[in-house]
Amino acid sequence: MREYVKTGLVLMMITLVAGFTLSLIYELVKEPIAEAELQEKLRAVRTVLKDPTTGQLIIEEDRIPYDRESLEKYVWEPEGFEVVDGVLYTSAKIRGTVFGPAYKFDLVDDRVAYVLVGESPGYGGPVSIVSSFVVKDSEIVLSGMEVIEYAQETPGLGANISHEEVKDRYFPVDRPGLETGLKLDKTAGVSPTTEKELMDRRRREEGIIQTSDVMTGATITAESVVNALNLMYEFLSEAGVPE
Repeated sequence: MREYVKTGLVLMMITLVAGFTLSLIYELVKEPIAEAELQEKLRAVRTVLKDPTTGQLIIEEDRIPYDRESLEKYVWEPEGFEVVDGVLYTSAKIRGTVFGPAYKFDLVDDRVAYVLVGESPGYGGPVSIVSSFVVKDSEIVLSGMEVIEYAQETPGLGANISHEEVKDRYFPVDRPGLETGLKLDKTAGVSPTTEKELMDRRRREEGIIQTSDVMTGATITAESVVNALNLMYEFLSEAGVPE
């Protein structure tokens, strides 16, 4: 009996020490991790605030947020929505999450850019993205998309979602394509094409995203980005964008 008690006390001490060590490590790395995540988010915001054709910024350089405080100036709080535990919007129809807050940037020529952060389940875990939707009058365009988290996707397969040639396949998309709902070419039953003009027209007008030629064997990951973008557009529609 004495040996059992002794063993139990030793295990309890080991558990206490391990718990204390883990909590100490967490406190030490918490702020650096949060700062790294913020910097990644700021980088992505800058990326999606570029013209998808020219690659030039669509707002003035000095208005690009560079820290948490400057980013908070652009927080957008649509009526009827609130951020709960970091979540701004979920859907009964589309798997994924739109995180809060959302951001709104006034552009030139009376245009407005809405920048959203969200995720949808991929093959190994959530795939997180930042996207921009540019609005003028009753027109809305998915203008940019950047992947910020894909660490659990398979190298050489799903992880290819971070490649520029893959990300560029998802935008721009005009309102007809957004209204129809984005879908992969494989899902839509459309054969891939090497004609850029046809590929662009399918994406803009029909919401067909061709990835089967650049994401072979990684349909789930490619689909997760489609789901996240469709979820973001659904949120904007529910929030009355465009009016």
